[in-house]
Parts: sequence; C-alpha cells; structure tokens
Amino acid sequence: MYLTFEEYQEFGGTSVTLEMFNAYELRARLALDSYTMKSRHLIQKVLNSTRGELVRITLKEMIDNLFMSDNLLEKAKNADNAYYSGINSETVTDHSVSFKSSESMVKKLEEDTTNKGIRIMQKYLYPTNLLNRGI
Repeated sequence: MYLTFEEYQEFGGTSVTLEMFNAYELRARLALDSYTMKSRHLIQKVLNSTRGELVRITLKEMIDNLFMSDNLLEKAKNADNAYYSGINSETVTDHSVSFKSSESMVKKLEEDTTNKGIRIMQKYLYPTNLLNRGI
C-alpha cells in the first residue's frame, strides 16, 4: 500500500469512505505501477524520500478520479442500454433526452478516465524520476 486512508484525508481526499478506500487505492496503485513500469521497491524508496508526497498526492487524485468515473460509468451504462435498445429519444412531460451518437458512452468515459489518470501522473511524478524510461 502506497497511501493510507489517513494520508488520503490529509491530502484533501473526501470522495471515498474508509470501507471503499482499499479497493480504490489498489486500483490507483496498479495504474501507477503499470504506467511507471518501476519496481515496487523503487517506488517505496521514493515514498520514503522527500519526494514521497508527490506520489501520495498523485494517488489521492487518482482515487478521486476513479471514484468520479465509477459514478459516471453507472449513468453511461444506462444511456448505452437505452441507445442499444433502439431508443433514440425519450420525453417525459417537460423533460426530454436524446442520444446523438452511436459511440459507446462507457468506452468514451473509460478512455477519458485513463487519459486523466495519465495527466495526473505526469503532473506530479516528473520530479520523482518514476516516469523516466532510462536506466
């Protein structure tokens, strides 16, 4: 674990509860490990250095991003289900919804979430050298 729930809260994290935290921390950690392609030993070394806060802030923002994405994904799945069921538009009294694109909202949202996660890592991790591909 790279970030504790207490550290998450210290850095301003409010999206996830203690019960939800471990699952979101794991997802954020796996994304960070995958993107940086660094060993956990090296990342732990950075965490224990003066630059450790940069990794923790990154994880906090990634957790919040994943939480927001999960909430939006639920709505996107409903929109996709309506579209693929053949519904192009729906009107109820003074409220109407129309679906303009055949592109899957879920797919687009997943791509957006991944891209935002990458931008978060790029924003904070450059000074840690975790994004360097060299030896």
